[in-house]
Amino acid sequence: MANSLSPDGLTVNAINGGQVGGNRNLIINGACVIDQRNGGSAVSCVAGTTKALVDRWKADIAGGVNGVFSAQQQTSVVPTGFQYATKLTVTTAHTTAGTGHYYRYYYAGIEGYETNQLEIGNSNAKTVTISFYVRSSVTGTYCVGLQNASANRSYAAEYSISSADTWERKEVTISLDQSGTWNDTNGAGLKLFWDLGSGSNWNMTADTWAATNTWKTSNQTAWIENASATFYITGVQLEVGSTATEFEHRSFGDELERCRRYTVVLLGDQNYSQIGGTGIAYATTTVDVPIQLIPKMRTTPALTDSGNLQASNGSSAYALTAISLITQQSSTDVVSVRGTTSGMTAGTPHRIESANNTTARVILSAEL
Repeated sequence: MANSLSPDGLTVNAINGGQVGGNRNLIINGACVIDQRNGGSAVSCVAGTTKALVDRWKADIAGGVNGVFSAQQQTSVVPTGFQYATKLTVTTAHTTAGTGHYYRYYYAGIEGYETNQLEIGNSNAKTVTISFYVRSSVTGTYCVGLQNASANRSYAAEYSISSADTWERKEVTISLDQSGTWNDTNGAGLKLFWDLGSGSNWNMTADTWAATNTWKTSNQTAWIENASATFYITGVQLEVGSTATEFEHRSFGDELERCRRYTVVLLGDQNYSQIGGTGIAYATTTVDVPIQLIPKMRTTPALTDSGNLQASNGSSAYALTAISLITQQSSTDVVSVRGTTSGMTAGTPHRIESANNTTARVILSAEL
């Protein structure tokens, strides 16, 4: 650790220079406290899809398989010291996972700007420790895997769930890869996977870096093959060093700010929530509204929407038939949103808002 002088002139170790300093955890939303997209609602994870769960976390299932699991932020079953955990539940058990089948829960990626300090891909690559709280109705050997963005450098570590329906804290120490190509800017620098019973195509040797697209060993428990099985996880931390420290609890506001670099959900629980400031009716059929992005997003985001939206000038409202991002007027720190409707007066001020409902959402995504 770095040294500094105490008031009496003695040399002491500076706390912030070592592993116990602030900002230890490279995982965002490791305690599952932010769920902008789903608001605590269950998400069904089915074959051939990648589903966004709590912020920065996803699930995906290979196409052509029949296993299904749900995922949900919840508060009823959590370890001491935590308010939230993600619960996965098998809703349709897979009979036997074939070679190419996969089921996994994963962290969307630690951004390259954040993994630079880890020196992955060269002889100075550091040692890191992953720790997390896990609970499952199915005991056995499980795997956590690491990969680069190109999925051609991979690592798998095993951990055991010893007691059914009991919270256990796991610690896995890994010497990072000294080979391969790793993103060092705003792409995915390092991805993490928790396997749930994938097929043998994805097997590799434990505790070894390999030039393959793999993330588990042959010992992985087939959790997905157990009807109504549950799997809970929270308190995920990745930090430099060979020792796991206590989970770094950040404030809700701090965690939300970090998540908003990747996902921003506009509109709220009011009947006429606005997506941003006032815009101008570019024509009788379109209104353009600028939105300042704070913090700056990772990349220029993509836009999706749901629910009923309208353009309004305060006295008249016009139902939107479409909403989109104006690419040439959008960047990482400001976007311009265009709503399509009819009947407006060109050149007049309008806003875009939910149309007397609390479920409308506009999602800006720059997720890895």
